[in-house]
Formats: sequence, C-alpha cells, structure tokens
Amino acid sequence: MKNKNEEKILYLGENRLKMIYKIISRHPDYIFYKAVKINRKYRSAKDNNNKIKMILYGLMVNRMASKYNLELYGKYGNMIRIWHGNIVINGNAKLGNNI
Repeated sequence: MKNKNEEKILYLGENRLKMIYKIISRHPDYIFYKAVKINRKYRSAKDNNNKIKMILYGLMVNRMASKYNLELYGKYGNMIRIWHGNIVINGNAKLGNNI
C-alpha cells in the first residue's frame, strides 16, 4: 500500500489542490500515472493467468495506448516515472528496481 501512495505522490504531488487540479484538467502527469497503474494491473492478470481480468485490462491498455500514444508492455518495478508522451516500451524490456 505504501508503494502505491508513494507513486501517486510522485506523479500528482502531495498538495491536495494540485492533485485535484491535475485529475480534473487531465494533466499529462495524471494520464501517465493512470497508464502505469492500468498496465501494472494488466501485467498482474497476465502473470496470474486470470483471463477475465486480462481481457478487461487489455481493453483499457489498448484504449490508453491509442488515445495517448503510450505503449508500456514491458515489466517495470515500483516508482517508475514517465516524463513525456509518445513512448513505446518493448514487451521483453525490464525496467526499474534492479530487475
């Protein structure tokens, strides 16, 4: 639970007003945070062989990829920070946490 909150603070900041502003205005930091969160859930469902969740999160991942041009298919550790859009991460790539 602590890692999720740390990652949320990393993208959205500690100030509640700034956090609300970024969510309402669809700030790129919020979009990147949401994309990383959904991709982690997709990877977890895929690793656990949960077909229903894999299909659901797969649709969400594909929608995010086509709408915001973010393709994050690799495995990555906690506290990854995306600084700009138009990113493609290979499915065989491993990033973060000394993997």
